[in-house]
Amino acid sequence: MSFESSFDRQYEREQRRQNEQLTKRLEAAAARNTPDLSEFKGSPKHPNVERDKKYVEGTEKRFTEEAGYHAKGLELLIQYGIAQGRLLSDPTAESTYLTEPIWTTRYDDIKNRVDAAATVHAGPESNSAGEEAELTFGIDLTTNPDQSVIRQKLLVGSNDPNVDFPAGFTQIEYYKDANGEHDKKTFVPRYCIGISSESVDDYLASVRTDRNGISQIPPGASLIPSFKILYEMSQQNALFENPLYDKVDNEEASEEEQQALHQMELLDNIYLKELDRLAKRLPQWANADCMTKAGTYDIDKIAKKFMTGDERDETFASIIETTQAIADEYAESDDGEGNPDTDYLKKAGDALRRRPRNNQAIGRRASNIGARLNH
Repeated sequence: MSFESSFDRQYEREQRRQNEQLTKRLEAAAARNTPDLSEFKGSPKHPNVERDKKYVEGTEKRFTEEAGYHAKGLELLIQYGIAQGRLLSDPTAESTYLTEPIWTTRYDDIKNRVDAAATVHAGPESNSAGEEAELTFGIDLTTNPDQSVIRQKLLVGSNDPNVDFPAGFTQIEYYKDANGEHDKKTFVPRYCIGISSESVDDYLASVRTDRNGISQIPPGASLIPSFKILYEMSQQNALFENPLYDKVDNEEASEEEQQALHQMELLDNIYLKELDRLAKRLPQWANADCMTKAGTYDIDKIAKKFMTGDERDETFASIIETTQAIADEYAESDDGEGNPDTDYLKKAGDALRRRPRNNQAIGRRASNIGARLNH
């Protein structure tokens, strides 16, 4: 073994150790914002607090091993990025759109597959309809590039068999906003997002924390991770909108489904605004030769750079490729009359949720707040 390779490995081990310690500090700070189920006692929307606490305790007893720090670290960086206005908030005018992080309980992590959530306060300037809206979405984090894992994360919106939403949606049963208001959110858009462990390590290495565990990230360090995450969300919006559009065209969409589709359309506007804003600030190598004739950046072309060659991010690429593969499956599905089966994605998710899971697979969920299956 050469001295150089030995030094590199030692450096990488030390960097991972520091990143793991940083994640623990961030998690300790986040715990102060994360509600306990006991806070919801007495709420008319939450009559089963004691039962749900026992569900969490019983499920956690089956955890047999702890997941690595990468997915948790990424989750916390995203939440702090939202809280500090680096992600999903218009830096030029809060009246356009402003996003607050929603710190989810262990119950919603385990039961409804929501590691973290956020609510976008969209002003009338955020969309062409001049509409104000409160838009909540959930995220399920991974650094695992295995497409079978990603497929399950995309299609299984909740572990609760009684949750009956279209594919791409879930619920947050224990929702607490920045004002301390308690609520329950249904028809919540839910995304599987992630980047590679190596990318997370690079991201964490740029972070410094103060005594309170608040992250301080140098300008530019979050640009590429944020672009990847928002691109994944925009692609998944397109995937899950298609069946709803087809239901509307067939006059089969319920009022709730129409409202859910409209919510996704409003989120589309914001994701595209954010992607365009980030594209302008990316390093030159990332956006070079990606300008369109109209003078805007080709977002898809930039994303391709992160899926090919030396810059390929395996997890990001797998999420995008799996999303496209599922979209192709939907387009080729048949309802018996030569049209796509508008329930195809939902049925595929239900089949995956019913698939037996062994204890080892269950054990890969960490007992940490927000850790998910197969990180």
